[in-house]
Amino acid sequence: MYGCGGYGERLACPSYSPTSDETRRNTEIVILVEFLIEADIHRVMARFEK
Repeated sequence: MYGCGGYGERLACPSYSPTSDETRRNTEIVILVEFLIEADIHRVMARFEK
């Protein structure tokens, strides 16, 4: 639903995602990543998080 392939199954997808207000209260740093080419996003982000 709403563009998330793991809707109701993955914690980062609705209906498990926090509300925007909860996110603002609990977030100190935000990193926005834009992929300009097709990539294995999950693999790239997992490496980035390390």
